[in-house]
Amino acid sequence: MLRSLSLCAALTLLLSSANQAALVSAAPASLPPALPENASTTFFEGGSESRIGLLCHNDPVNKSDPTGLLDIYVGIEADLVPIFGAKVAGGIVVDFSKLSNSGLFGSLAFAGGGNVGIGVGGGFALRDVERTSINGDVNLGKVSVTATMDEKGFNGMGASVGPGIGASASKQETKTLTFPTIGNWIKSLFNKEAPRPIPGPDEEKKTSK
Repeated sequence: MLRSLSLCAALTLLLSSANQAALVSAAPASLPPALPENASTTFFEGGSESRIGLLCHNDPVNKSDPTGLLDIYVGIEADLVPIFGAKVAGGIVVDFSKLSNSGLFGSLAFAGGGNVGIGVGGGFALRDVERTSINGDVNLGKVSVTATMDEKGFNGMGASVGPGIGASASKQETKTLTFPTIGNWIKSLFNKEAPRPIPGPDEEKKTSK
């Protein structure tokens, strides 16, 4: 009887060991890396950063971009670069990742090359218009094409229509005045109380009585 129990126990252990070995051998050789604790804010970060991560500002939980382009802008630009010179631009920008960041933008750039022209047009930016950028601008008769780079690489393109000729490279700084800010300024102007008139001597006597 004892021999039968011992034999059964030995067979059970042997089968259990065989099943565990089969499960281990069937497991994948390498498991995918664990997600970081702050995965919602490090979406496609670093070397694996993708267009999707760029378009939602690396925050797909709180931000979205249904158009596929972060900022779209229209405006006017002027170039005056005989050898060294300046470029100015201004217009309206719509931020599709956060509409409240839309507003009026202005740009000033110091440039080098040979470029003179003025035009009206528009373009797009993958990582916001408001930043420091390096631009390349080519005027081909009535059409001017601009490519924009920032610290992460290619950031967008623009085109305008107007007279011009030449090409230049520039370092540009762009700032935005948002529509909510403009609205608050206008609202504050109308909400200011009119200054009270200073009472004259006769009015002071009446109030003292």
